[in-house]
Amino acid sequence: MPKIGRALKSVVELESLAGTADRTRSRPSSPLMNPNRRKVFQYICLHPCSGVEAIASGTGLSRSSVLWHLGHLMDSGYAERFQDKSIVYGPAGFVQPGSVRLFSALAKRNCMSVFSSVLSNPGSDIKLLAEGLGLPAGQVRGRVKELALAGLVIRVMDGRHARYFPTERYEDLLSELRARSKHLIRRLMRKLADEHLRPEIKDMKRDNAVIVLNIMGKEETLEIPQRALSML
Repeated sequence: MPKIGRALKSVVELESLAGTADRTRSRPSSPLMNPNRRKVFQYICLHPCSGVEAIASGTGLSRSSVLWHLGHLMDSGYAERFQDKSIVYGPAGFVQPGSVRLFSALAKRNCMSVFSSVLSNPGSDIKLLAEGLGLPAGQVRGRVKELALAGLVIRVMDGRHARYFPTERYEDLLSELRARSKHLIRRLMRKLADEHLRPEIKDMKRDNAVIVLNIMGKEETLEIPQRALSML
């Protein structure tokens, strides 16, 4: 019998857990059966530590609707709330308290684009970053400041010019996320199976792992980030 990799072995184990739970329950009961609630949960998985305004903008829901769904997600153990400069939300068990500031910074509008540009063009100044992204220099400067406070970017003076470089914190973040993503996926598979949604992992090779749910006879999907750049 050919040797299977660790990732495939984990999938087999998780789907076995799902099958066991299916045999013990007859009716699905899950907060994620609500499509808008599922949309909110999906957003905070891909954009951890987002505020209500960002979630509302990203999902097309009203602020009051987002708050209502977040309340249900927290009560049912799917989401948790953090206090940074403001209140932000993420999937339960994913964000470590020491990483809230970092994720909160990256979740801000255009902040990930700015960080990606610094990663691709280390040593750029604000003018070069702004021109490359097509954003106002003032907005880029503000986002770079957020990234610096989160420990992801460092400023180096070159004469009168301030140039920006990524720090080693990003590599540390990648390692942390691989471990946290595996934990989140295992936790979700158990929880979804217990709620009789018959979860199956269809794709573990992409940046986002795809979990397929069976909701009232219809297949729906959830995407869980496995790499830092894919989630924001």
